[in-house]
Amino acid sequence: LDNDADPADQATLAAIAEEVFSTMDIMAMLPNPLVTQTVAWCDYNVSLTGISFDRPTVNAYFYEGGIGIDVVIPNFVGTGHIGGEHWTCINDDFSMSADKLLINIGINIGIDPATHLFLISSKGTEVNFENLDINIGWTVDWLLGMLNDTITNVLKGAINDQVDGLINDLQTDVNEAIAEPIDIPIDGFIPGMANMVLYVTVQPEKTDFKAEGGQVDISLGVTADKHIDREYIPGSIGRAACLTGDTEIFTFDTSDPYKINAAVFDDIISQAAFALWYTGGLKIDLTAEAAAEMGLDLSEYGFADLVASINALLPPIVQTCGQENLVIQLGDAYLEVATSNFFGRPLDMHAFLFAELEAEISARNNEDGTQTLLIQILPPNRLDLNIVEINQEWWGEEQTLIDMITGIIPGLISDPFEVDIPAFNLKELGGESIALPNTDLFIDIQQIEQIIGHTVLGANLKVAPGPTEPTEPVTE
Repeated sequence: LDNDADPADQATLAAIAEEVFSTMDIMAMLPNPLVTQTVAWCDYNVSLTGISFDRPTVNAYFYEGGIGIDVVIPNFVGTGHIGGEHWTCINDDFSMSADKLLINIGINIGIDPATHLFLISSKGTEVNFENLDINIGWTVDWLLGMLNDTITNVLKGAINDQVDGLINDLQTDVNEAIAEPIDIPIDGFIPGMANMVLYVTVQPEKTDFKAEGGQVDISLGVTADKHIDREYIPGSIGRAACLTGDTEIFTFDTSDPYKINAAVFDDIISQAAFALWYTGGLKIDLTAEAAAEMGLDLSEYGFADLVASINALLPPIVQTCGQENLVIQLGDAYLEVATSNFFGRPLDMHAFLFAELEAEISARNNEDGTQTLLIQILPPNRLDLNIVEINQEWWGEEQTLIDMITGIIPGLISDPFEVDIPAFNLKELGGESIALPNTDLFIDIQQIEQIIGHTVLGANLKVAPGPTEPTEPVTE
């Protein structure tokens, strides 16, 4: 949250808040006129005409139940005007100054156990001025003396209401963002694979905020529209503690944590793989032309005009029992291969394929500051092909075909799958309601490993100036 350990680190909540408050338009937060009050026969309007201050400092921290932000804005200076309509009323400018404007913000974060909605509220923003002085000249000090408390309270109240309003609006914004399943479109990994859409349902479960840090537990569900012709499918198979009978308890290592620490239960990944299968993503039609698009020349293997289809009859299972990488098991994939000329003979083969593959996950740094997740499928641990039907020209040579085809398959998955991790522009995230700086925020993944049935990610944050808007050329 804070950059006390490294003042140069700008990718912290405190550093971002400093940028927000340094460019904050306090004038826009205040009513105009600031105060309207009748003194004797004069109806006075007190208005501010300008405000300036030095760069704020911010301290961010966790507390029991939420996140605290303390803002110190030094050398707060304002100018204004006080005036009444009658000619006998005072009309004059005034100045005000304070050594510091202090804003103490608390954001309570919880989850309703019944509705599973976030509960986000202000702890009660406190606004105070240190040594506030309002001056208009000795002739009317008595008037400002009467209005001093009123002006001070209005200033404090207006800033308090604005900050509390922004915090309280977060609850609606966050809950609306997760109210409906989130669509994730996925292009086919290889030619011949259909494009797909997965739906991720987010259900908050509980929060745990204390001085040492904060943790949010969230349940995820991954679903898809049905595009397979199978019935009576109960769903993906769970990890079940690798059938050991022992209770698995995962906890984060908090001895030297990254800024962001996430653990994704492997059953969620298996559920996503099930959804890919359920929506027809593992029903693949492959031709020699499609293989050539992937850089695989099937003519080397004697396939002249290949037409092949793979239809996974069972959903894949993803697990990490006793392995350092994710293990993907695919059973009963029905394979049909037909070509008019395979080494001088036609081929029409039907077979069942079973495969066990490991997936190694890493992160690649890109030149633009972003990262890309790389999912590299390693050479199969096991690859079995059982031919159930073949044309007469190949009778007796089934094992030769099995060796050839199982030798081709690793080449189809030799390139890693890539998932780009986008940068987030704070100004765009804030929109019109919160004036955030034009800064790009990057997630910098440092740790990816498998721990007790979880894919654990540890990441830091980086910032960089956001894109500048093009300026119109000057024409004479």
